[in-house]
Amino acid sequence: MDVFIVNINIQQKSNQYRLKQNKHLLTNQEYLNQLIQTDIQTDYLIKKMGQNQNKQQKNQNNKEGNVQKVYQMLNSFIKNTFFQQKNQQCTELVFKLSKQNIEDQRLSDLAKQIATYKNLKVLTLDLSENLIGDDGVAQLSEIGNCQNLTQLSLNLSKQNSQNKITDEGLLAFYTILINLNNLETLNLDFSSNKIIGENSDILRKLKDFPNLQKLTINLNNNQLGYKGMYGLSKIVYYCRNLRYLNLQLRNNEFKEMGLEQFCMVFRSLQQIQHIIMDVQENNITSDFWIIMFMMSDKLSQLRSFVFYLQNNNMHHGNILKQAKKKFHKMKFLVKADFKLN
Repeated sequence: MDVFIVNINIQQKSNQYRLKQNKHLLTNQEYLNQLIQTDIQTDYLIKKMGQNQNKQQKNQNNKEGNVQKVYQMLNSFIKNTFFQQKNQQCTELVFKLSKQNIEDQRLSDLAKQIATYKNLKVLTLDLSENLIGDDGVAQLSEIGNCQNLTQLSLNLSKQNSQNKITDEGLLAFYTILINLNNLETLNLDFSSNKIIGENSDILRKLKDFPNLQKLTINLNNNQLGYKGMYGLSKIVYYCRNLRYLNLQLRNNEFKEMGLEQFCMVFRSLQQIQHIIMDVQENNITSDFWIIMFMMSDKLSQLRSFVFYLQNNNMHHGNILKQAKKKFHKMKFLVKADFKLN
C-alpha cells in the first residue's frame, strides 16, 4: 500500500515569507519487515518587497505571491510524472491545505488528478480556512469517480473567510457522495458556514449507504433550523448499518423540534453502538425528546451515548429520572451521559 501526503504551509519569519512543500511517499509493501520513507522537500523563498513600497501594498503583494506559489505546488503535484506513475499503486492520499487562500476555480484540476488514482481507498482533504464557496465544492465532483473509496474525510470549515458554503454547496457535495457506494467511514466538517439545510433537492436524491459504519458530521455555527434537521435526519436514516454516529450541531437554530426528528431516526439504526450528539446553544427549552429517545426498544446494540446540552434553556423536571429507568433494558449499554447546564 502506498500513501502520498501533500503538505503545504506558509511560515512567516521576520520580514521574509517562506513557502514550504513536503511530499512524503510511504511504501509498506513489506510492512512487517521495513518501512521505506521518501521525503521530497522543496523550499521556495519569496524575496522582500522594495523598500519604497508602503506597508499595505507590500503585505498585499506578499499575500498574492504566496497564493501563486501554493498553486504552483499543486500544479507540480498534478503534473509530476513520478506521482502519475505511482497512482495505480496508491491507496491513500492526504492533502493538508489549510489557510492557503485557495479559491473555487483552483479545485477542478486537483479533483481530476485525484480521480486518476483508481485504487484509492482513503482520501483526506483539509481545505479549511480557505476562500472556497459553493462553486468550489462543485469543482470537487470528479472525486465521485473514486469508486473504491472506503474512507473520506473533508474539512471545509471556516472562521474568518467571507466566502461561505450554503445549501447549494451541500447539495453539490451530496451529489458527489451518492456515487461512492463502498464508503465505510465518512468525516465531514462544514462548521462556521451558512448552511440552513432546506434544499429539497437533497431529499429527492436520497439513497441507501449500506456499507457506511462510521459517520461524523460537524455543522457547528451554521443556521440549521427545524427543516434543516429534518433533512439531516433523513440522510442519517438511509445509513441503516451505522455503528458510530457523531453529530456536532452546536450553535444552530433548530430548538427541540429538530431533536424530535432525530429521535424518530435513531429507531431505524438497529446496528448503532455509539452516539455522540452536541446540541449546545440551540435554545432548547424542553427535554421531552429525551424520553422519546429512550423509549425505543430498537437500540439493542447501543453501548454508549453522550448528549451535550449545555447553554440551553431546558427545564429538567423528572424527565431525566424517567429516562434513566429505561437504561436497564439496554443490556450492552456501558455509558450514558446527558451533559447539562
